[in-house]
Amino acid sequence: MKPKKINKQLSADIFSKLIDIFNKKSWEIEDDTNEVSLFNRFSSTLSELSYDQQMLILELTERFTKINFDEYLIYIKSVLEYLVKDNKVDLSSIKNIYIAPLISPEDFGKSKSSTMVQYSIRGIINNIPALAFKRIIYTQGLNVDKEHINKEDSILLLVDDFVGTGETASAAIEYLNNVENIDKKKIVILTIAALKVGIAFVESLNVLIYTALSFDKGISDYYPSELVTEKIKLMDSIERKIKVHKNERLGFKGSEALLTLIRTPNNTFPVFWKQKKNRIAPFPR
Repeated sequence: MKPKKINKQLSADIFSKLIDIFNKKSWEIEDDTNEVSLFNRFSSTLSELSYDQQMLILELTERFTKINFDEYLIYIKSVLEYLVKDNKVDLSSIKNIYIAPLISPEDFGKSKSSTMVQYSIRGIINNIPALAFKRIIYTQGLNVDKEHINKEDSILLLVDDFVGTGETASAAIEYLNNVENIDKKKIVILTIAALKVGIAFVESLNVLIYTALSFDKGISDYYPSELVTEKIKLMDSIERKIKVHKNERLGFKGSEALLTLIRTPNNTFPVFWKQKKNRIAPFPR
C-alpha cells in the first residue's frame, strides 16, 4: 500500500503537544523525510481530524502503552515471579509444569504470538529458583497429556502476550476442560498484558490468571462520569470519519484499549491501527 502524502498542516499547539508526548515516552522522532515513521504516522492521523478530535487522540496517546519486542523477556520474567510469590498456587507440591500457548481451537495450526511467548519462556524459567528444578514440558499447541496434568504434582500454564475480552482464553479453557478433560483447577493463565475486563471474565471461569500489566478502558474507566458520554461521542465522530466498521467501534466489543505489542490487538481504539486505502495509522495491525 502506497501511503498518501502526509499533511503537515497541524496547528503549532497540536504539533508541540505531539512532540512533547513523544519525548516523554522516549518514542523516536525520525527524520522528517521518512513518511512512514511513527511520528509522521501520528501527524498524518491527526491531520484528518478536527481540533477537538485531535485533542482527544493526544489525551489518549499520553496514556498509550507501547510494548516493544525487546521488553517481552522482562515482562515474562515478572509474571513468572508473580506466580511464584502468590500463595494461591502451591508450587512446592508441583513437580511437572506443562507450558502451552493460549490459543483458541479455531486457530490451531496458525502462527500466534502465544507460541512465541511459550518459546521465550525457555530462556527464563530455569533462572527462577522456585521453578528451575521442576520438570518443564512444552506442548505442541493444546495437545496435552491429560493423564499426567490432572495429577496432584502437575500444573498447566497457558501463556500469551495479551488477554483482551477473555474470549480466546475462555475458548481454550472450554476445549481443555470439555474435550481434553483437563481439570480447570490445573489450569493457570500467564500473560504479559491484560484488560481488567478480560481478567474478571477468566476469574469468573474459576481459572487463575496472572499478568505483568493490567489496563482499564481508555475512556469509560478514566474520565469522570459526566465527561464519558462527551468523550465517547467524540470518538464516535472520529470512527465515522475514518470509516470504522460497526463491529470494530471502540475496539473489539467496546474494549477501549490503549495498547500495542509486537502486534496491535483489535481491542485497541481503531483510530490507532485502522489502515484503509490511502490512510496510514500509527500502529497498523
